[in-house]
Amino acid sequence: MTTQRNLKGRARRRQRQEQATERQSARVKRTPEEQVEILDSRLGVNVGVKKERKRLRAELDKLNKGASQVVETFRKHKERK
Repeated sequence: MTTQRNLKGRARRRQRQEQATERQSARVKRTPEEQVEILDSRLGVNVGVKKERKRLRAELDKLNKGASQVVETFRKHKERK
């Protein structure tokens, strides 16, 4: 990978876009539980990103209710991305 200092303008923007796409695809593959673990390891337990944690908790609650329809919808949604 080229260093940031060597890239300017459009090339640097393209590189940042590619890196963002890689991060986004990695995030989509993670389960809500895995994402919470990553947040905990980076920021500390229950520290920061309150809205994201709330959203992840809501997803986990839906999954934990055992409703097969909700689980199937989540899987389909995840597979689409």
